Amino acid sequence: MISKLLWFAAFVTGTSVAASISLPGGSLTVPGNGAGGVSFTYAGTLTQDDSIAFTQTGNPCLQPKGSYCSNGAGVLTVAASLGAVPPPVGSSLSFTGPAGVMPAGTWTFGSLLLTISGVGTVQVFAPNPGNGLGSARPPEGLNLPATALSALGFGNFTQTNPTISFIVADYNFGDNSGQFLLSQAATTDVTDIWWTPAESGWGMQLNSTGTFAFATVFVYGTDGKPTWMIGELTRTGVAPATFAGPLYLTTGPYYGGAWDANAFAYKESGPMTFVPTSVTTGLVTYTVDGVVVNKSVLREALTQDDYSGSYTATDTRTSTGCLDAANNGTRTTAATIQFTQNGPSMSAVWTLPNSNVCTHTGTFAQQGRMGTLSADYSCTSGETGTATYSEMTASIGIFRARLQTHSATLGCTTTGRVSGVIPN
Repeated sequence: MISKLLWFAAFVTGTSVAASISLPGGSLTVPGNGAGGVSFTYAGTLTQDDSIAFTQTGNPCLQPKGSYCSNGAGVLTVAASLGAVPPPVGSSLSFTGPAGVMPAGTWTFGSLLLTISGVGTVQVFAPNPGNGLGSARPPEGLNLPATALSALGFGNFTQTNPTISFIVADYNFGDNSGQFLLSQAATTDVTDIWWTPAESGWGMQLNSTGTFAFATVFVYGTDGKPTWMIGELTRTGVAPATFAGPLYLTTGPYYGGAWDANAFAYKESGPMTFVPTSVTTGLVTYTVDGVVVNKSVLREALTQDDYSGSYTATDTRTSTGCLDAANNGTRTTAATIQFTQNGPSMSAVWTLPNSNVCTHTGTFAQQGRMGTLSADYSCTSGETGTATYSEMTASIGIFRARLQTHSATLGCTTTGRVSGVIPN
């Protein structure tokens, strides 16, 4: 870092951003069987220009025995069990309010609604192909990047200390189960190479400690020659997380000669910010001598990581919506996991302490230094379901991932993390 090399204390120049709505404690549980949903008071003045961001996990079920379960867009992740022609996975149904506690409007059954007192109600996620409509494997979790309230559908407004409510869209909650979990935990590591695919030669490398990121930006200068800049970015906020600080230009002695400290110089060219908009995408803004640059970036995948091996693993997950309520709750389990990988095809065979063996088989995709695995699983106990591994990372003898599963047999939706090591 420049501040370390020059032995001076770095200072950070922040940039102002619109206010963002923080969930109490960083998360909220929206019950599927609660006509009142869940509410909290926003302290301060809220307008249409302010934003909200969160990740939705958990799938409430609108029919008995854990059926008609949906993600936040109301797209079915578990098929319906009732109806002349029960709706299948990947479909959605809508209704028109007012109906029950639902306000006027057209809503998708099982979707996530957001209400601001004195303003109105919107459906947060639309049932479209990007959110799983028409898919045989719709995502169980959805991500809302930092989004202005106006972009969600609210008109111009100003409200002081409004009540903010979330509710599952339905008008008969008597046989519902499960819940949505909304989380704003800023725990995704932004360390990676980020790029814009249409701009060969431009890129940015971030190395993050969690609360601080050192940025190296490689660009072309006004003379068309390669130029690099460095930024010292401090994280503020949770949703959206914003990394902000000064951007520096440096010059120095010829690389082929002896180092000449007197030839080294630097200057602060302006502010820089980086805002992650999802696990794999972000927005970067920087100023170089009065020229403001804005880019949408994504993680650059260099090679496909190899997870092959037998790991001693620890798995901590929270179960909700189980047909047997005794299965709900948070548990930590030890397991042996054998990963086998052949190109994008991957399997993970879990051997559990009770001798139950569960085989997860699916497709792996590399996203920068992280990966995802979408899998179906079956166990020797007879249980079957789906599993999604996200934010997967691999280093020598170690792997980590977030893990979400849905058991078609037990009705449970689980969310949590798993990590493992290959013993030497």
